[in-house]
Amino acid sequence: MFVTRITRANVIVSQPVRLEYDLWLVVKSGFVRIASDIVTADIPASSFSVLGCGRILEVLDISDDFVADVFILSEKFQNELGISEFFSLKLRFHLSPTLMLDADSLEAVEEYHRMAVRIISLQDNPHRWESLLNLTKAFYYGGGYYFFRGEDKPSKDDSTLTRFLSLAEKYASSQRATGFYADRLCLTSKYLSRLVKEKTGRTAKEIILNYVTLQARTMLLGTDLTVQQISDTLHFPSQSVFGKFFKKTTGLSPREYRNRLQ
Repeated sequence: MFVTRITRANVIVSQPVRLEYDLWLVVKSGFVRIASDIVTADIPASSFSVLGCGRILEVLDISDDFVADVFILSEKFQNELGISEFFSLKLRFHLSPTLMLDADSLEAVEEYHRMAVRIISLQDNPHRWESLLNLTKAFYYGGGYYFFRGEDKPSKDDSTLTRFLSLAEKYASSQRATGFYADRLCLTSKYLSRLVKEKTGRTAKEIILNYVTLQARTMLLGTDLTVQQISDTLHFPSQSVFGKFFKKTTGLSPREYRNRLQ
């Protein structure tokens, strides 16, 4: 686990990155506008956001007075927490990544932040890891009461949609057929397609291909892989087919995109 405070100077705009960890963000002042997979959201002051490992995050806009506390949780840390409801927490934030905090909630987050920083700073403490685990458990179970009181539970359709998005995020690089995801969710392709269209205004196929484009953009800007290697990674039959797909979705060829934005 890692805890830090960031400002506008620490943030790169318009460069998508794939998160290798879970990120909790508490905005103290200003705002940031993000795109995370298919969701675009403004995250203002006094709000709490959870962005899960594997999601592709892009900062679209940010104010000069932006300040936020950031909590970075590795997969190992989460596994050792042993909190079964963590997956439900991620589902709640997948479609709506921002939760406004009242005074009680803000106080709980600020106290957790202060104590976590204090524990991490004690380099000679042999029990820092266990202390952070127990502190985070207490924060989750105690803070959860403040955060989610009065909120309606996600509907069955909302939970199904979020699970579809999680699957698409994971498998879009190799699986483009709607039927693959319907089978994983124990649904018919027709039902899944109708549900996704009603909830998002986009077809399931459009969302799957959007994940492919996001992954391609991330690799073009964030790695030294050649265009051919990216094409292979995303299971296109040839570099030419990949190039045509990418230009259709972004308006630029892969090389033009990499050269223009790097």
